Amino acid sequence: MRAVVFNGPFDVKVVTKPTPRIREPTDAILKASSTALCGSDLRYYRGHQKATPGFVCGHETVEHIVALGDSVKNHQIGDHVVVPFSTSCGGCFYCNQGESSRCLKAALLGCITPTFSLDGGQAECLLVTNVTSSLVKALSMIAEDLLVLMAGVFPTGYFAASRFLKNLPEKQQEDTVAVVLGCGPVGICAIASALHFTNNKAKVFAVDSIPERLEAAKKLGAIPINLLDNPIEKIKEASSGRGADVVMEVVGHVDALAPSAKFLVWECTMNRSASQALLSTRKM
Repeated sequence: MRAVVFNGPFDVKVVTKPTPRIREPTDAILKASSTALCGSDLRYYRGHQKATPGFVCGHETVEHIVALGDSVKNHQIGDHVVVPFSTSCGGCFYCNQGESSRCLKAALLGCITPTFSLDGGQAECLLVTNVTSSLVKALSMIAEDLLVLMAGVFPTGYFAASRFLKNLPEKQQEDTVAVVLGCGPVGICAIASALHFTNNKAKVFAVDSIPERLEAAKKLGAIPINLLDNPIEKIKEASSGRGADVVMEVVGHVDALAPSAKFLVWECTMNRSASQALLSTRKM
């Protein structure tokens, strides 16, 4: 089969590799339907993040099942499935708590380290383990080019917003001030989800430095603020000096964490120890 292999910074090649085979009764072999690039792929490609060469890239992929292990009962050959960026066993402590991304037996797809990893989805075929609790059947009403977003981009934004905005009482929906820092694909999904969870009643601010991204956020109903246009003061003005109730940092870089903290309510209302506690629960 053909596959995209990482050989080192700025060096990826399409090579021929053996087609994977079933190894365990819980495995499946999938055939690629569509696959996408993630911002985290660019980090190791550009040399910003150390990575062990030799793996097949890609952890955002939609596939068709072409072979199944004997113990898999909830999927059939031919199923169109979305593949999460990591597998999960479905039975450990974290899986039972709904935290499958922390599964004790998880394997990451297209990973920068060979430990607990599988080759990624930028290949004609893919081996996936723990299929019963890892694969999600695709919905036929979602177009293929949108369906691939369900493998990583959309769930990341959705769950960032749902953690503190889902099931809010109506009065809290109206009073909530939320900030999304970073309006790339994940940020746009976080904005859409935040507005959905609050029935378009919350003030959702979108902060970025790229005009096109801010315009996309505005079309969804967010309030755009350029990163260079003093967003902290503007958000405090819009909230009677309180600051934000929820901040979603979706840039995915450590340099964005400190600015995110400055948007929060506690910045002007709580002492340092309380501030640190709130930051740990409210910052995504």
